[in-house]
Order: sequence, then structure tokens, then C-alpha cells
Amino acid sequence: IDNNQVATYGGGGVNIDGTFTLNGGTISNNTAAQDGGGLRIGAGTVIINSGTITSNNATRGGGIFISSVGLATIKNGNIVNNSSKQKGAGISTTGILILENGSIIHNHTEDEGGGIYASGINNKNCTITIKGGTISNNKATQGGGVSIVHGATVTMAGGVISKNEATTNVGGVGLWNGSKFVLDGGTIRNNSANGRGGISAWASTGHTTSVILNGGAVKNNTATTANGGIGVNEASQYTYKSGTVCGNRPTNAYERSTNC
Repeated sequence: IDNNQVATYGGGGVNIDGTFTLNGGTISNNTAAQDGGGLRIGAGTVIINSGTITSNNATRGGGIFISSVGLATIKNGNIVNNSSKQKGAGISTTGILILENGSIIHNHTEDEGGGIYASGINNKNCTITIKGGTISNNKATQGGGVSIVHGATVTMAGGVISKNEATTNVGGVGLWNGSKFVLDGGTIRNNSANGRGGISAWASTGHTTSVILNGGAVKNNTATTANGGIGVNEASQYTYKSGTVCGNRPTNAYERSTNC
């Protein structure tokens, strides 16, 4: 699906209000003035078994946009080389996303969430479950790999978030105001930013932002200024139960192992 044209609202390539399954092929070179350059999921369910969503552009969700009543399951496939002016170059979601395998790589936004942007602003049940796959080599102003805001929850049980870059804050996973990130497994590694290379949690008064480590690894991330691995501000909550935090530069009190 290669429209090479601009959708005035959303869904430059495909606009779904129903059920859609992608079993191969390519959605490419489409543009949406608002949401979902390649694929916009409204009140619908999408399963991506294979295929490629590439070189699409939108204001939000260059590759895929998921609305607050949408659900997407990525079993395999590639979300690659998409771009956005604002939130989420690869994927922007206010709904539900399940990543089982596949690649979200080489996407770029001028704002937040190079790989994935998740916002609970219109849906406090906005969730992402990462079971496997790769989120890598994405770029953003902040939240190079994954950006989580406004009460959204992300749980990572497998997969890799690596080599993502932010020009200001948080190369790997960034959380803001009321959001939650749970690391049960998988690896966050080799991400870079000016401040907070691996994971960052920030909250203002009246919000609770939390990071929970139940396993997995946060390693070899770098920041130019401070908190290479994990950074948590005073209004946020950090809980460590198990896992490896090592080899991050600059180091801080959150490092948990010297064997990296």
C-alpha cells in the first residue's frame, strides 16, 4: 500500500474501524496530517503477523496510531524508518499494544517517543505489554526508545530496547506524570542521551510515577550529564526486587552489579 499522498485527517495508508490482519506486504510512503501515517486504528483490532510499515509520516504516530478504543498485537514484522513531528515516530498509542516479536527500528520524531509513545491522557487503561522483539536505533528529543506519559503503563517481560538516542533526556525508557514501567525481563542497553541514558522517571506534585524492577537488565547506557542507567526524581517511586543494573555511565546508587 503505497499511496504517496496526504490524508487530511488520519490513516495515510490504512484507516481501521473494525478488524484488520497484516500477513505480509508493505505499507509505505504515506502521510497523514494528523494521526497514523501508515496505519490508524480507531475502534478496531489489528494483528500484524508479518510485513513492513516503513517511510510513513504524520503529526502523531508516523508508522501506527492506536486510539483509546483500539488494540494492536504485533506478532512479527517491521516498523521502520517512519517519522513524526510530535508524539511517536514508530507507534503512538492511547489504547492497548502488545508486542510479541518484530522490530521497531530507525524511526525519528522531532518530539517524544522515537520508537513508541504511550499516553493515558484519554484512557487511563492505556497499556503496552512487551514480550519480545527489538526497539532500537530510534531517535527523539526525549524518550528515544519509549516515552510513557499521563497514567499509561508499560510492562516489559522480554525483548531488547537498545541503541536509541535522545537529544535531551532519556535514551531508553522515559516516564512522566502518573505513568508506570515494570521490568520483568528483557534488556535495556546501549541507549544514550544528554541526561538519563537507560530509564528516567519524573513526576510533579500530585502525580505518582513509578519504576519497578522484577528482573531483566539495564546495562551499558550512557548520559552526557548524569544518571547513565536509572534516574528517578524525588516525587517518583523506584522499587528494586531483582535484576541487573550495571556498566552505566555516569554511575549512581542504582547500580546493582559490577559483572556486566
